[in-house]
Amino acid sequence: MKTAAFKIILILVFLASFNNVFSNIVPDTITSIPEQDLRINQAENPQFYYDKGMSFHKMHDYLKAEEAFLKASELAEKSKEKEILSSSFHYLGNIESWKSNFELSIYYHSKARDLFRVLKDSEYEALSNNQVSFGYASLGEYDSALVYYQMNIQNRAFIKADYTVLNSYRGIAATYARLYNYKLAYRYLQEGIEYAEETGNKQSLGELYYTAGNLFLNNHVNKDIALEYLLEAQKIFKEDYNYRYLNMVRLSIGDVHFKTGSDSMAMQLYEEVNTKLYPDDYAMHSLVDHKIAMVYKSRKDYDKALRYFQRSINGMCLICPEIQIHQTLIEAARTSLITGDYEQAYYYLNRSRNIAAESESGLEKAISLKELGEYYQFLKNADSAIYYLDLAHHLETNLGLPKRVKQTAELLSKIYYSKGEFKTASDYLKIASQMNDSLASIEKYNEVAKLEMRFEIEKNEAEISKQKLLRNSFIGGALLLVIIGLVLWRAYRNKKKDNLLLAEQKAEIQEISNKLQQSTKRKLDFFTNISHEIRTPLTLIKSPLERILKSETKDEEIGNQLQLAINNTNKLKTLVNQILDLQKLDEDLLSLDLSEFEIISFCKEIASSFEGYSSQNNCKLIFESNIAKALIKFDQVRLQSIITNLLSNAFKFNKENGQVIFNLNLNTQQLDLEIIDTGKGMNSDHLKKLGERYYQIEDSNASVEGSGIGLAYVKEIVALAKGKLSVASELEKGTTISISIPLERIEVLDNTAVKFEISKRDQFVTQFDDLISEINDNGLPRILIVEDNYELRIFLRDLFASSYQVISAKDGQEGKDLALKYLPDLIISDVMMPKIRGNELCKMLKNNINTCHITIILFTAKGAPDSIIDGYDCGADDYIVKPFDTDLLLKKVKNIISTGENARKKFSFADIENSKSIYSDFDKKFLENCISIIQDNIQNGNFTVEVLAENIHLHRRTLLRKFNALTGKSPIDLIRHTRMSKAAELIKENYRVNEVALMVGYEDTNRFSQAFKQFHGVSPSAYNSVRH
Repeated sequence: MKTAAFKIILILVFLASFNNVFSNIVPDTITSIPEQDLRINQAENPQFYYDKGMSFHKMHDYLKAEEAFLKASELAEKSKEKEILSSSFHYLGNIESWKSNFELSIYYHSKARDLFRVLKDSEYEALSNNQVSFGYASLGEYDSALVYYQMNIQNRAFIKADYTVLNSYRGIAATYARLYNYKLAYRYLQEGIEYAEETGNKQSLGELYYTAGNLFLNNHVNKDIALEYLLEAQKIFKEDYNYRYLNMVRLSIGDVHFKTGSDSMAMQLYEEVNTKLYPDDYAMHSLVDHKIAMVYKSRKDYDKALRYFQRSINGMCLICPEIQIHQTLIEAARTSLITGDYEQAYYYLNRSRNIAAESESGLEKAISLKELGEYYQFLKNADSAIYYLDLAHHLETNLGLPKRVKQTAELLSKIYYSKGEFKTASDYLKIASQMNDSLASIEKYNEVAKLEMRFEIEKNEAEISKQKLLRNSFIGGALLLVIIGLVLWRAYRNKKKDNLLLAEQKAEIQEISNKLQQSTKRKLDFFTNISHEIRTPLTLIKSPLERILKSETKDEEIGNQLQLAINNTNKLKTLVNQILDLQKLDEDLLSLDLSEFEIISFCKEIASSFEGYSSQNNCKLIFESNIAKALIKFDQVRLQSIITNLLSNAFKFNKENGQVIFNLNLNTQQLDLEIIDTGKGMNSDHLKKLGERYYQIEDSNASVEGSGIGLAYVKEIVALAKGKLSVASELEKGTTISISIPLERIEVLDNTAVKFEISKRDQFVTQFDDLISEINDNGLPRILIVEDNYELRIFLRDLFASSYQVISAKDGQEGKDLALKYLPDLIISDVMMPKIRGNELCKMLKNNINTCHITIILFTAKGAPDSIIDGYDCGADDYIVKPFDTDLLLKKVKNIISTGENARKKFSFADIENSKSIYSDFDKKFLENCISIIQDNIQNGNFTVEVLAENIHLHRRTLLRKFNALTGKSPIDLIRHTRMSKAAELIKENYRVNEVALMVGYEDTNRFSQAFKQFHGVSPSAYNSVRH
């Protein structure tokens, strides 16, 4: 509502500087009063009463001040002391304005103005004109208000006080805004700003910017311009340390955000201002509370909105007449009406009407009457609604408020129509139509005004920008010339230095390069020597193992472990050989060892060796060749390394249930190999670096971290053989690696195409299914092993199988599923695994109420402190670095299991607080929740373990296993203990046995007595006597 909005602006324009008006006007007047010794009775001395009034005024006791000023004016009029009389009238006018008695305020200020004119005091005459205009504007007599403002502006050359004239510009702008004449409102604001800049009055300039910002904000002209004006005002008040106006500007900036939909930013600004106000600044606190209430109302948080509206009302009533809370009462009433509290809404509306009736402000009267009419319309009380709306209509018509007349006429037309009085409804509809035409003309006029305003603003900004551009261009040009001169001089001066430095840097770079080459050579030599040294112990490990395996041993378990050791020795030997080959390639010492062999059977044998990989990863391996048999001449060892590396990577980076295709094609003098997988693929960045020595894809989900030399080795061996290698990959679709190697000799013996497939072996599946099916409740502790390496997983399973029930999982996801299904006593997990890594698995299980009690041991090849700390941060109970000592691992597991069993044995419901101290926070909370639920249901005779499980959101079987794992007891034991302990307490308090039985969930007293005696060893009736 524009009228209400500008009512607030007008009040802010004058009341914001209310203290300044009161404190500034009279001191100057007092100094002009000569001190005379009248030698009369003090009771007849006007100066005495005037000073008394000033004292009360400074203490903000305006009613006592009014009494003293009245007496001073009476005596001064008799003694014809015009200075005291004029100042007394001025203060009386201000006090009446504060009391909203605007007619009396106009009377006193008019008399003061006439006296100031006689005294030739143009400054205070102009100030009186402003107060008279304010009074007329408050009464709705805007034409009279404009006359006195205009008088000051026209006579500004003869008025010494620039501040007073500039206040006239603010007042006339606000008045024209209330009349919807925004063009003239803006024009006077612009003139005022120019005059303030001309006179150098920064305080008034800030106030004009503030008023302009509110003008543009509250009339939807341009919120961006409003914010620009308000920010300029903020800058001025901040520089002058004018905190009162600074807070008011910040509130208006908050209003900008509120009206543009950013209520959070608005609330932040309102609350920030609230914290910076003095505790006794009730008026500003009340204003902030009103604005905060409006935000809560817009958020539909009506309870908080009403609370802040009431705070605003209470705060304002401490220092101001009730008319100042009129708008807050109206908003509080509207909010109460929304919440359905019609009685409270009527209270607020009735109070606002009474306040308006006591005041002389026509606008507040019109608003209150219209709101009451709408209230009764909402309650479908047509007669009362018509009564109040008709009063509002006449008052709005007299005040010349076309928009409000239109709205009220429309409401009356609607009500009369609902009553069937169509003639009257039609008459009011015609009035609304006439007002609508008038408003349309005003809107059209204002639209033109808006365009003119924007044009003028943009023109001024363009002019300022042009001047700044010219100034900056001149300064920039001068600076550029200076800079160019300095640059040329510095360039000439530094040229000699640069030449000297260049020579020195070249020498340093050459020295560094030599040192790097020497360092690299030393590292490579060390690498080569250590690789050679490793070969000897490898040989001494492998050879005895092979001899023992070939001996006639009948122990199958020992044979399996020996074969496992030999297989991993061979892998280590292959890796060492590849490292040595790379070193020889760096020194151009490696050559191919050519020999003739049958290529198809050779490739089939390599493909068959990946049967374990295929089963472990649930991947299918397909071998295809365009011929069935052929002899070629090439290096068997290097070709085997090439194929093995490529197939290993294809399985390593593949998806579960994926596929690997091994294509072999022999042409006239060329061998073509192609390895295709359906894995996760690579992006272009990885493809560029693929084949670089020691490069690894760090974000892969590979089950085993590699060394980063496999593909580098393949690439360099292919290059040594003068072949070609190409890689094509697409994310989530897979990778294809193609190799072409020229051959000296190819002899095709059978040109039939062949194809065979290697799928996962049934025995692996059967073996795993048997392992799961063997899990039973045989009393042995249960261990879950999560390890992606099949051989290590089997080794660990066999290691613990004699003393524990063992479950195994090949990846983190399967480990998580099995942990939730079987709730083992201990989990041993690798860190580097596909799908879910060990650290993540540990964190998931420790944060799950079903599994948080399970002890978890992580083991990995990474022995760095950061890796170990990360494991403990994820909740791991212990951390073991590979290679590990099996005896140490066995003892750790035994101690962990024994510690858990001892804790369960020592657990006591009677001393539950001490018993809980050994558990994690998660488990403590679980036990506390169980006890709390049981205590809440202690009188429920139907409360069982099933009900407890339902309340704790666990399956009954899971609850039993978890409870047993933590305490060694069942939930029914806890329920029984809680009931019997409570029963004992009640008996101590001398309750009867039948009462106690019901209070602990037993309807049958005999059954309760039996249970009590079984638990405490004595009957309930004898319990107190035995205790004593």
